[in-house]
Amino acid sequence: MTFLEGHLLAEAYWQQQARQVRPMAMLLQAYWNVHRDTDQRRDPFTLEDMLAVLGYPEPPPPPPPPPNLEAMQERIGILHSLYTANGERKAD
Repeated sequence: MTFLEGHLLAEAYWQQQARQVRPMAMLLQAYWNVHRDTDQRRDPFTLEDMLAVLGYPEPPPPPPPPPNLEAMQERIGILHSLYTANGERKAD
């Protein structure tokens, strides 16, 4: 097993565990929000707060949006200028 495969398996395992813990986190969130002291904490507890209490970190940020056509053409132009900077084309 390669390092990448092990990492992907571990990520899949932790995501599965977080999905299984989510119903408990929702119950915990409802319980804590019903019994919270509004003088000390004005904002209600979120699901992410409860997942952190249960030992699961925040979910990863969403992936960036795909580049548009102009951004892709700009990247291709930069790569082309780098590839042909000295006037010689190097082929492997």
